[in-house]
Amino acid sequence: MLGAISLLSLLPSVLASLPQDQLGNPPPGVRYLDSMYESVVTTDIDYGTVYNPSFQSMETLKLDMYEPANDPDPLRAVVVWVHGGTFSGGDKSDLMPLGEDFAERGYVVVCPNFRQVRLSGSQTINPAYGAGDVASVARWLRANAATYRIDPARIMLGGSSSGAISGLAAAFDDLVIGLNMNHWGYSSRFQALCEISGRLVRINELDSTDPPFLIVHGLRDPSILIQHAIDLANRADAVGVHHEELIFPQAGHGILNSHYDLITPVARNFFFRHVIR
Repeated sequence: MLGAISLLSLLPSVLASLPQDQLGNPPPGVRYLDSMYESVVTTDIDYGTVYNPSFQSMETLKLDMYEPANDPDPLRAVVVWVHGGTFSGGDKSDLMPLGEDFAERGYVVVCPNFRQVRLSGSQTINPAYGAGDVASVARWLRANAATYRIDPARIMLGGSSSGAISGLAAAFDDLVIGLNMNHWGYSSRFQALCEISGRLVRINELDSTDPPFLIVHGLRDPSILIQHAIDLANRADAVGVHHEELIFPQAGHGILNSHYDLITPVARNFFFRHVIR
């Protein structure tokens, strides 16, 4: 044991919860677990306008939406996936393979861009602005639930690296919500979270009302140390929030790319057990 986290050299405890036929060849016809559809994508959908302090001007925020093709379901579950890039790079298009993968299983997948740290003279953006933008995506989805056939009670969140930092703050830190006021009046809540190689900066904002979450981290991560994952798990234990961990003992940062085929089935199973079912 390491703090509140078990090291999973071969992922035994997490993957043990998956039926064996789900690990390689899922049984046919189980929506949100099995690949059942073709995916279609709509790019560059506007989801709000915000002030960008770096450029001292307004900025239109955009997202890409991946959907299962020819899907008749009127109430579809959504995963909002947030890209990484050290708050100064990366793009929503980086998540195209993941968006297609989840949409083929029946999810609506939303990949937003958000305000990042951009230099303009001496001015930069506080990374918390990006978290405010991510929180506003949940409100945008609920405001447009009828248009996109969204189930407002099944909106989940995932992110890696800076996307996970933004996602954790959007889900757990109420103070960032006011940094983006678009679609005010709708709930910013997510029903579950998968954070990969992230950290919650204001960790004491995590409280007993917050949703369940999955921690995914590399033990050898030099950018966001494993101690941040331990602290997050310990805080969740202290306030009574359900959490699970998937720790790769030999891995560093960027594990969504290097361990994609191991991480995504665990994330899907987590969402399925805690939100879908």
